[in-house]
Amino acid sequence: MYFRRLLVAASVTAAALVGIELLGGEIVTSAIAHAPNSSMTLRVDGTHPPPVPPDAEESVVRVGPPDASLDAWTISPRGGASPQGTVVLLHGIRGDKSSLLGFARRFRDAGYRAVMPDLRGHGSSSGDFLTYGIVESKDVSQLLDAIAARHGEKRFVLFGYSYGGAVAIQTAARDPRVEAVVTVATFASLRQVLSDYKTRFFPGLDPVIPASWLQARLDDAGRRARFDPDAADPARAAAALAVPLLLIHGTSDTQVPPDHAQALSRSASRSTVVLIDGETHESMLNRAAARIEDETLAFLRKSGSRARP
Repeated sequence: MYFRRLLVAASVTAAALVGIELLGGEIVTSAIAHAPNSSMTLRVDGTHPPPVPPDAEESVVRVGPPDASLDAWTISPRGGASPQGTVVLLHGIRGDKSSLLGFARRFRDAGYRAVMPDLRGHGSSSGDFLTYGIVESKDVSQLLDAIAARHGEKRFVLFGYSYGGAVAIQTAARDPRVEAVVTVATFASLRQVLSDYKTRFFPGLDPVIPASWLQARLDDAGRRARFDPDAADPARAAAALAVPLLLIHGTSDTQVPPDHAQALSRSASRSTVVLIDGETHESMLNRAAARIEDETLAFLRKSGSRARP
């Protein structure tokens, strides 16, 4: 009887592992690779792109390869005043530009032009795949080209939340027009943050699913989306930065733990870390917003940002 129960338990476990490998593997790979706007992604919230705010101007910029269009909002200083520079705000994964509207208005009130694009595959922008900054950083450089052509802008500040922060760092490492970077709750390594996600969201699976299985799904996603997961490494990009970097993180962030900010800081030659006590990944966009805005504007003043035409 004991051996029969043992055999049944072993068979159930084996079947579960096969199910995880076949069905779970495809679900995880698809979730990593496919952008929210991809036809492969199930949109469960039924939401539609938010309307253009009355104080914003909408524009569309073609980028690629792969070909895509970025939908962006621009908010300029009131009364036709000349901006002292341009801040480009980059949202988090599976978010959109509207999530950063409050930050954009604060920067506008401080004298900056604020530009908020939907990253490829998000919001009102097109695109099928996520590459965690590899393709997206090239898109942002093409967006900077469009801003420069329209407004004569030569220097830029990048402000990014989570995924957007990773894009910001990778853009600044390759584009000399970026003169300062501010990130909020941003990961240092795609491979590491994927492991952090498993520990946070599926703690019961740790004994069943080895870390190597999850990393193999990331490799599968990279092949599907045509990017190298090892190249999606903000810490490596931070080591190439010649501009000041402000890293803001919540001490209670379990989705992207604050260790990521410290890792980024160790890589960068000119970095400042600000840890906000008690804030989580989600609360950084609301409860901590005023603190983040204050820290960002103080950082730009201190760093001597000259992001101006």
